[in-house]
Amino acid sequence: SYGLAIDRSTDEIYVVHYESISVYDDEGAFLYEFGEGVPGAEYYGELGGIAIDEASEEVYVSDYGNRKIDVFGPPLSLPKLTTEGASATTATETTLHGTINPKGLAVEDCHFEVVPASQFIAHEVEEGGKKVIRKEYEQVTPAEKYPCVPAAGSIPADSNPHAVSAGASGLEPATVYHYRLVAKNEIGEAHGRDRQFTSGPTAPLVKE
Repeated sequence: SYGLAIDRSTDEIYVVHYESISVYDDEGAFLYEFGEGVPGAEYYGELGGIAIDEASEEVYVSDYGNRKIDVFGPPLSLPKLTTEGASATTATETTLHGTINPKGLAVEDCHFEVVPASQFIAHEVEEGGKKVIRKEYEQVTPAEKYPCVPAAGSIPADSNPHAVSAGASGLEPATVYHYRLVAKNEIGEAHGRDRQFTSGPTAPLVKE
């Protein structure tokens, strides 16, 4: 059967295929693939297996074709994002929160995307060329983008989680919105989990 391992430090899932290893986030979204450049490698076989050294971030994979263990160094990764709750929500404004772990690379962009629920369509997708199906949202109209505070250039390029936030304004009263944290580094763009908030009702008119 296919080998599988979970990096407990990141919750990323490593799945062994015949000539490569795919990495998925903790929601099942495809992140990247490695191992295809090893001549004669066959990772999927009777002796297939995989292990992760969380201290060094090295990955050990049983190479059935070459009868050896292939060792891969720490991979360059997308930022790890967590979309957290919204606060101080009124009829027209809210504050969005999240955390970003740069995974050792400089953050080139960081923002929150906000779209009314009526502008999303739920559908099933297949990602990374692998038969991994998960629920995702397709935008009908472009999302409003609100820059992170602190700004991307002020977030240290380390491997620690950093809190970020953004103020979203111009909301329609009593409306459900979808939002997520988005960040980019030299590897590509990462997306946090989709969340929702509901803007407050319009304040009633007070007659004098």
